[in-house]
Amino acid sequence: MAYNMVWQLLEDQPEEAVYQQLINYLQTHEAELPKANLFDLYTYARNFCTRQINSGNAHYLQQLFELYKYLLERELLIKKDEMSQWSFTNIVSLGLRLGEYDWTAHFMDHLQTALPETDRTNAYNYNRANYHYHLKDYRAAQQLLLEVEYTSIFYKLNSRHMLLKIYYEETEFELLDALAHSFKLFLLRTKGLTGLQRKT
Repeated sequence: MAYNMVWQLLEDQPEEAVYQQLINYLQTHEAELPKANLFDLYTYARNFCTRQINSGNAHYLQQLFELYKYLLERELLIKKDEMSQWSFTNIVSLGLRLGEYDWTAHFMDHLQTALPETDRTNAYNYNRANYHYHLKDYRAAQQLLLEVEYTSIFYKLNSRHMLLKIYYEETEFELLDALAHSFKLFLLRTKGLTGLQRKT
């Protein structure tokens, strides 16, 4: 039954009622379903919320945030004793967008040890920089960004993007101009970027 609802969520124009039915079903039957299945089914639910947000439906920011908090409480975001750095980053981004600064700081400090050891320092530094950026503590954000290693295209794009915003806010227009120019060249020359990544 759950996978039938997931199939409906994957349609071009899924209804919100189907999402709510899936969440209700999973929470009601949680004890009966293997944890691996729950992890996968909740991933579909999270992806549905993300697609809605990307389509401009801001209502789903809070929906997704509440879903993440529920999954954290039930320890359903941990797979093989680890939390993905991308789940960690998504939760931080949501918390910051919703102004949940205290909750987000607590989350980062207490859940960083759940990150894979190879990604831990990088993910923490980037997300902590994002946290300070949202608090308008641009110097602290900039310092943390210097410690971020460009281990993936995400960090390459988003660290530079954040630096651009910091230079703008700090009215460092010469630095802004230089970074904007080098960033443009980076976007033009880097293979493997999607059209959406370049446009964003």
